[in-house]
Amino acid sequence: MEETVLREFFDFFQDFVNLCQAENWPNNTTTDIELRNAFKIAQHIEKCLEKLQKRNLLNEFLSTLYNYDDKSCYFLKNCFADSTKAVLKKIIVSDCSINQIDISLNIYIEIFDEDKLVECLSDIMLETASKRTLLDNLPAHIPNCFLLELKSQIFLYNLSTTKDSKMFLEQLLINCNNSLMEILVVSLLSDNHKHDKEIVWINEAFINVMLLKNQSCKSFWKSLFNVDEKYFIQLCISYTDLFKCMVETLIDIAKLLKNNMSLEYFYLDLPRSELSDIIKRIMNNDILKEQFLSIINENNLDVGYWDSIGC
Repeated sequence: MEETVLREFFDFFQDFVNLCQAENWPNNTTTDIELRNAFKIAQHIEKCLEKLQKRNLLNEFLSTLYNYDDKSCYFLKNCFADSTKAVLKKIIVSDCSINQIDISLNIYIEIFDEDKLVECLSDIMLETASKRTLLDNLPAHIPNCFLLELKSQIFLYNLSTTKDSKMFLEQLLINCNNSLMEILVVSLLSDNHKHDKEIVWINEAFINVMLLKNQSCKSFWKSLFNVDEKYFIQLCISYTDLFKCMVETLIDIAKLLKNNMSLEYFYLDLPRSELSDIIKRIMNNDILKEQFLSIINENNLDVGYWDSIGC
């Protein structure tokens, strides 16, 4: 009886390996149920391996499995290192339809969660030859916040392999546009500790560009203040040094506007209406409002004037 059960157990693992190796799976005839079952099998594989690990039987089991299966150890290790990722990667790089990829992503989120999907897709993109193709093949209605998180992880990885990161980042920021700025801000807000070093580099580059205060930085400031409010507020709260630089810039602009001076040759051309919108975003957050008014008082500025701008 034990031998029969053991054989069934090994056969189950071998069936999963066969699925990972199958050249014609998935295809355009693969059903939603088959896709779901593939993830369920992968999830069960992971749970089995976890239990074996806790009982200190994992190495013995894998050694036996490698002898039991005629496929290469390298291939088997890739299948079992992250079983659910192996299934998702196989689906994404296959020739199946965009609709099936969409269904697979939704199934993945349903079984696991969105954070795990972001991490998994980030890894897949780094392992895949064409990251651009993979991004283009993601369904168009995937939430923007999800795609931003994904792109930020790719950016952080690429930054880790960049030689002159300081010069690269500062030039990137000076010539920044709205979409790139959002990726950079989301990168700064990343909690992926693998990229702590790269996040510090980005923060330093932001400060260096902010301190330049010349016309070459106009697009940087414009795109920074155009960042989605959710990310903008998080950035200001998380990075008080950056927030202080932003407030100092707003003070410079307000002084010019108050004295009816031209912004044409200033390092940021910001109309009063846009300045007012930015102040409102800040004042609507209790934490930032307190910090903002503290900086205003430190500079001996008229608080009433700033209240009128933010009205």
